[in-house]
Amino acid sequence: IRVNNNYDDVNDLSRHRNDSLALLTKQLAPFKCINYKAFRYLDDAIIIFVDCHDDMLIYKCIDEVSRQISKYHLIIDVGIKETTGDCCSDIKLSSSAMLVNSAEKNKNYCHYEYSQIAKSYMDNRAIENSINECLINEEFDCYLQPKIRLDNSELYGVEVLARLSIRNQTISPEIFVPILESQSKIHMLDYIMIKKTINYINERSRFDVNFSVNVSSTSIASDDFREKVLALISANNDLDNLEFEITETLTRECFDLVQKFIREVREISRIKFSLDDFSTGNSSLLVLDKIHFDTVKIDRSILEILRKNEGGYNHIKEIVNYIKSKESTVCLEGIEDRNDLAIAHELKVTFGQGWLLGKPMTVSDFNLK
Repeated sequence: IRVNNNYDDVNDLSRHRNDSLALLTKQLAPFKCINYKAFRYLDDAIIIFVDCHDDMLIYKCIDEVSRQISKYHLIIDVGIKETTGDCCSDIKLSSSAMLVNSAEKNKNYCHYEYSQIAKSYMDNRAIENSINECLINEEFDCYLQPKIRLDNSELYGVEVLARLSIRNQTISPEIFVPILESQSKIHMLDYIMIKKTINYINERSRFDVNFSVNVSSTSIASDDFREKVLALISANNDLDNLEFEITETLTRECFDLVQKFIREVREISRIKFSLDDFSTGNSSLLVLDKIHFDTVKIDRSILEILRKNEGGYNHIKEIVNYIKSKESTVCLEGIEDRNDLAIAHELKVTFGQGWLLGKPMTVSDFNLK
């Protein structure tokens, strides 16, 4: 039960209003047929464990308490959750059901089991909690998607992709990435993927394959991330086949830090850098003028434009040539069929990536392949 002050005047009753636990206990006292234990949770919430399986009796109690407490110009939000025996879980679920009670305008309570709003809220919170737990335990998996050298169709390298499965349910990156970004924890995921990739390189010693790991510019903006990554690199030798892919759309937000990070990494290692999601805008070209990247990955949106034959082919080819003039190789993303592959050959890009050339696979599948 969350008790909210809803009054303008200050009088003799303010003492009772401020002690909502005592006030509610007093209002519950007449209900001799209900055994309960009440205690304060956080600053403004009260959890009440009730020994009663008669829902109607509980609702009657809530309605009566709401009526009585209105005399003190207080309002309450109530969330009901059947107890499971796990005290911590019951407290969290009860308080969460209470928080969504405001959406149930025509009720004095929100029953977790029967309210779709509360259930949806709790499902989302459960997913968030599971994702954070997997982050702490470093339970994200590495999937590897091939990059092919187009002049001889040989495997050049792989992009390391983060994947997550919770209780045999696959959680899409479209779900866990925005959640981690909203919580400012994406740098933790980036570090985990770098560390796992380095461990894989050390275990397998497959130095003829290039391993590209995504690194968000937001992560690079984190002092803790930069320090830990530089320490990790310093502690490992022979990382010539490791590459960091930096997303272009975020680079501009912390350009100076990205530039500094690249310089520091190159001072202590031979790790390569690629610019991910490159588009045709002037800002993208300005980034290339300021920072040298070993590879520039052309975004799949460019390929979609060329598929429609809406013109612009010569312009794209000029950009590819410009990138090459900067002594960078070019990779075309999103190659899904033979027509896409033909476009890649016409543009004379060095590498290709996409489902036609290889789908993301588990590490064990990659080892077999």
